[in-house]
Amino acid sequence: LDNRFAFFFMRRDRSEGGKDSQGYASSINKIGAFDSVQGFFGIYDHLVKPADLGNDSHVTDYHLFREGITPTWEDPHNKRGGKWIIRLRKVENLASLYFEELLLALIGEQFGDVGVHVCGVVVSVRQHEDIIAVWNSDAEDKDATNKIRDVIKSALDLPNFITLEYKRH
Repeated sequence: LDNRFAFFFMRRDRSEGGKDSQGYASSINKIGAFDSVQGFFGIYDHLVKPADLGNDSHVTDYHLFREGITPTWEDPHNKRGGKWIIRLRKVENLASLYFEELLLALIGEQFGDVGVHVCGVVVSVRQHEDIIAVWNSDAEDKDATNKIRDVIKSALDLPNFITLEYKRH
């Protein structure tokens, strides 16, 4: 691979009515880093797929970010950025597939010349919906932001009923 990446998971205590009882940053745990396809699958194949993370699981989010970038808004690489968000109803059962497709697009350099602007990919498993987000480094760069959106749409072959929403950090 041309870049090194790191997997993280987020652990939240859902017993507090869904609220995180610890700080956001302290709930993020690094799983491991890799710089090869074998390294990616060495970690990915051992993750519980998002669709299989039930309400009894304390793992609620997976993050894949470029090595050296933490999945927090405060990270210097993310500070001025934003994210493309895809909200999926549970009945659609697409979170695992879409997350995997975006992971492969990121590590496989399918974002092309705007790939340098992509910081990472996140899947967040919630009670009534799953949320996938692609984080980028510069919300002001509309051309790059829109090209990232276009790659997401193409990589996922999104049906019309699924919309993309952009949100600044």
